[in-house]
Formats: sequence, structure tokens, C-alpha cells
Amino acid sequence: MKNTEKFEVSTTYEPRSNEVTNLTRYLREMSEWDRISHDQEIELGKRVQAGDKEAVNQLVKANLRLVLKIAKEYQNLGLEYMDLVSEGNLGLIRAAEKFDPEYGCRFSTLCAIWVRQFIRRALANQGRTVRLPVYLVDHIQKMRRAEIELNRQLKRPPMDEELAEATGMTLEKIQLMKRSQKASFSLDEDENEEVRSLHERLADENSPAPDVAATCDHDFAYIEKAMDILDERECDIVRQRYGIGTGKNRSLGEIAKDYGLTRERIRQIQKTALNKLRSALTLKDAALPMAA
Repeated sequence: MKNTEKFEVSTTYEPRSNEVTNLTRYLREMSEWDRISHDQEIELGKRVQAGDKEAVNQLVKANLRLVLKIAKEYQNLGLEYMDLVSEGNLGLIRAAEKFDPEYGCRFSTLCAIWVRQFIRRALANQGRTVRLPVYLVDHIQKMRRAEIELNRQLKRPPMDEELAEATGMTLEKIQLMKRSQKASFSLDEDENEEVRSLHERLADENSPAPDVAATCDHDFAYIEKAMDILDERECDIVRQRYGIGTGKNRSLGEIAKDYGLTRERIRQIQKTALNKLRSALTLKDAALPMAA
């Protein structure tokens, strides 16, 4: 299961209709947690290296405000703000687990690196047909900032040429990034729709090759092997969604509450995972061995 379960930090929010209310509650909760001094940070880091989980938890709580600040930099790039915060919190936890004051690096510096990495990865892999490279996400962020500023100055949407001049990018790159923003999956699955089996999902009309259906129908063991290519969160969401190992399918909303993400974000992760599985099942020379 996900790493956040062992910490006391609350990262659970209702879907977007209650986002402002939940952000207010989250900020109020954070105000009760004390900031830490540099000396306290070093002491906590030493305890982290000694395996003290409570020290990790204290580092996380003391730096949640930094996650909120960084998440604001990535708004309007495809994910809800609270989803950005949730992804950033995962990066914060990873930073806390790795913090070693002996390297002479302030925790805030290490934290910012990991938070940005997790947020960029989430944006780059948000259920798009073609995954965007992380560097392109950074360029899109720069373009969006320039677009907002030019729109404020010019009192109209800027032309591509104006964006290119303002960002120092070529016109071709600006146009490429605009096309990339439109290359998202259609998130049209209804929460009330009966969940199809994993076999059916992998063998649907959108599968990249016609022989996937035969593979899915006759070799569930192969699918189990193919799931090794998924990361821990993707694998867990697919297993819960399709009842693998339990026989009980869970809804997007139920899984979203567990992960502290929105239904839309869980659906995006699910789509990404299914794409990976489809790709694995259509490789002619699959490296994954067949189960006996």
C-alpha cells in the first residue's frame, strides 16, 4: 500500500466542489504544528538516520507549508490544486525519509527538489495518450506564466509569436507545447458505470493490437506478470479497482478517499496503468516470462 499510511499527516480532501473548504481546514490544521529551528532540524535528521519514524513525521508536519507554496507554481497545468498538494506531500515524505544532515544540505532544499519531482511526474503522466517528458512540463509551466502576464498587460490573449519572444523559445516549440496540452485522454468513465473486468478493459476497442483480446482471455497469469511493470501505487489501484485478490471491485471515489486524491486523479492513474499493461501484452518479444 501507499507510503503515506504510516504517517499522521492528513492529505484527504473531498472532490473539487469542496476544495476551498478543505484547503481552509487543512491550513487551520497546519497552524497547530510548530515550525522547527535549524538545530531541531539537524537533530531530527539524525533521528531519521537512526530509523526513528516519528522524526520523519515531525519533519513532514513542519514543512507542509512549503508544499502548498510549490504546488501553486504548477496550477493550471492539468491537475487540481489539491491533487498537486497531495502529490507534493508524497515528495515531502520521500525527502524526510532520505534526509541526512551530515551532507550539509538544509532540509528545505532537499524537500523542494523532491516535491517538484513528484509534482512534475504527476503532471507528465496524468493519463495522456502520449506521456509528456518532465522537461516539457517545465517549459509548459514557463509558457503558462508568460501567457498570464501578457494577457494582463495586453488585455487580450497573446499570440504565439508574442509568447515565443517573452519566453525566449522558438515559435515551433510554443506551438508544440500547445498541441501537447490538448493531447489528453477523454476522461469519460462514469462512476456509476458497471466496472468491466480487467480482461475486458485490456481487450477493448482502444487496444493497440487485435490479438490482445486472445492474450487476455487465455492468460491471466501473464497479466499478473505484466503488472510487475507498474509502480506500487498503479498496481494497488488496479488491484482495488478490479478486485484482484479480493473479488470485490472498489469505486473511484472509495480509492480516492484512501489516497487523499480526487476521483479524476485516480482515474488518470488507472488509465496510465492500463496503457502500460496493454503495451506489455502487445510486445512480440516480451521480456516478462510466462507463469508456469
